[in-house]
Order: sequence, then structure tokens, then C-alpha cells
Amino acid sequence: MRTHTPGATVLFAAPAAWLIEVSVGYLLATEPCFPAEQRLPAPAAQWAWTPAALHALALLALLVALYSFVVSLRAFRAQAASGAATREGRVRFASLWGIAFSSGFGVATLLTGAGLFLLPRCGG
Repeated sequence: MRTHTPGATVLFAAPAAWLIEVSVGYLLATEPCFPAEQRLPAPAAQWAWTPAALHALALLALLVALYSFVVSLRAFRAQAASGAATREGRVRFASLWGIAFSSGFGVATLLTGAGLFLLPRCGG
């Protein structure tokens, strides 16, 4: 009986989503406040959409981490229920790392997203 192996796509989904959130989020958070060398006290009206985009990006990264966690956990449980075979050790190893990566980067995504609520928009 073959169990579902979490592939590299799921294994590295949460770290990739967090990296995209941090990279694109940095652009969306700083460009409205620092269009030139001087910091603005508030973003210009043309950048009014960026807070919603930052929140949506954080939510999307969190959903990717949750999905990755669920897929890895299902693969781990399916492997444990099927009994151990030599090839299945790889499934267990990959699924455990998927659980670790997705939960760790899920927490990192939550902490990054918390800054959106706790820190001032263009504060110095």
C-alpha cells in the first residue's frame, strides 16, 4: 500500500510563502513611506491600497502554511497506520520535516503579520 508522499512543493511551501510575504511585504510597507530619501509622516493617497494588500498577503502565507501542515500531518498519520516498510521511512522523514517547516514558518508568518497590527504605518 502506497501512502501519499509530501513532495518538495508541500515541504517547502510554507518557507516559500513566508519568503514571498517578507519580500513583497517589505516593498509594500516601505515604498509608500520612503519614496525618496526623506520619510513621509503618512503614505500618499495613491498608496491607500497597500495595508489591505499587506494583510491579504499575510493571510495567504498563513493559509499556505496551514495547508502544508495538514498535508504533511496526513501523510505522517497514513504512514504510521500502514506499518513501517523500508521505503516508507522516507515518507515519515519528509512528512516530519513538512510538519516542522510548516509549523515553524506558520509561527513566523503570524509574528510578521502581528507587526502589521502593532507597529505604526510610517512611524520612525
